[in-house]
Amino acid sequence: MLLNQARRPNVVAAGDGAKEKLVLLNPEHVPALDSVPADCQKFAQDKGGIFVVHSVVTSYDQYTFDEALRKLLPEGVEVPGSFETIGHVAHLNLRPPQEPYRLLIAQVMVDKYAAIKTVVHKTGSITNEFRVFSMEVLADQVSGGKVPRLAGTSDAALETTVKQCGCAFKLNFGDVYWNSRLEGEHSRLVASFKPGDVVWDLMAGIGPFAVPAAKLHGCEVHANDLNPRSFDYLVENVKLNKVVGRNLDPKP
Repeated sequence: MLLNQARRPNVVAAGDGAKEKLVLLNPEHVPALDSVPADCQKFAQDKGGIFVVHSVVTSYDQYTFDEALRKLLPEGVEVPGSFETIGHVAHLNLRPPQEPYRLLIAQVMVDKYAAIKTVVHKTGSITNEFRVFSMEVLADQVSGGKVPRLAGTSDAALETTVKQCGCAFKLNFGDVYWNSRLEGEHSRLVASFKPGDVVWDLMAGIGPFAVPAAKLHGCEVHANDLNPRSFDYLVENVKLNKVVGRNLDPKP
């Protein structure tokens, strides 16, 4: 606890060419020399060591997402505690105090998470029959488009691929309904299928039930969805997972 610091060595040279070594104490637990625990002081004395003040320069690269935003956001503005990931897309639900800093939050997110290339923020609730919502694109390292912007139809930055139940699913997050938090429910239901079952999926979406039912269990599957874009991706995912002609029958 006194020594370990994330992304920083515990022992460094005392200076250029110096033979002496410095053991760095964690400044969060030992903020000043007079706060060094008595046991630690005695150990150093027994070993012939001394305590000195040593300045360390910390760069932005050494901070985690949470650490960087705690430094950058004004006092009283919380760091986003959770977010949904859909392939390379991160979906934020920001609170009103966080919204003025949404571009900063998005930039730090793509800086600190290598897998995230696009960050979006929901700007409206689900009010249509296709269960999609309006969103603002806050970061775009895919198409190089201007940010912020309202996501347009088939926005290239929102085209991504997710993996579930041993299958890959291509989708455009701006065009179809997808909730990564339903992965457990998808897996539970798919695991209940048995070879020979006949599955009728009338609200199939892009295929999170239909595709693995055919691919993993050999079920006879009939699938459809009201959203034409969801149906397009359903057909594409049938091909992507090589279940064309293997008991899965998507119908418009």
